[in-house]
Amino acid sequence: MKPLSDKKGIMLTETLIAAIIFLMVLSTLVLIWANSHRMLFSMMRSTITKNDIAVAIKQISSDVSGAGIILYPVPTGKQDSRLYGASNVDQSGCFPVDGPTARWFFYCFTDAGTTANPDPGLYYYTGTVSGGTGCPPLSAPPSWQVSLPNCGRDMQDVSKIMLVSGANADAGFFSRDPNQPDRIKFQVKISRPAGFNSATGKYSTDKPFETTSTAEFKFNAPFQSQ
Repeated sequence: MKPLSDKKGIMLTETLIAAIIFLMVLSTLVLIWANSHRMLFSMMRSTITKNDIAVAIKQISSDVSGAGIILYPVPTGKQDSRLYGASNVDQSGCFPVDGPTARWFFYCFTDAGTTANPDPGLYYYTGTVSGGTGCPPLSAPPSWQVSLPNCGRDMQDVSKIMLVSGANADAGFFSRDPNQPDRIKFQVKISRPAGFNSATGKYSTDKPFETTSTAEFKFNAPFQSQ
């Protein structure tokens, strides 16, 4: 018969082995959970970004198709970070063409690497214009144009909406071909690095994420008043 002290030693050894095995299993489960969580987070970020771009394209398409005049981008083929125009305004600038008011819209990409705006993205501003005398104008029409803000900054009495977070003028643009001035081209590219961003204090995707979307919108300008 083995001494009691030997039995206690064996029980202690078995307990330690069981504890080590338990900790190994627990650490494996935690690692699996963490990886699954990061993967799910990456998929969510990717889906949200693509949905934001789809909403932006739909809104831009609506504004461009109903516009009577577009000032930016100019039809030179060069890339521009701005899209600026108005509906219910004709090419001569008179308004309203039909209905009580005109409406202007302004889309812009923030400048890349700027410290003036801490939240890079594609922004949207819009508002109504009153005071027009109709088309053709009875007298010299007032200007429908507004004083545009630096992209991403607040504008008095006008709400700003960030349509796509993380986009900037290096990754997105509008353009207008001189041979097809009635068409507006649009591109946005989103790149998100992996890991933790110490500057923002937020987690990015577990893996680098990049997506590029392009679209073309037809600008149906109404008649120009004589």
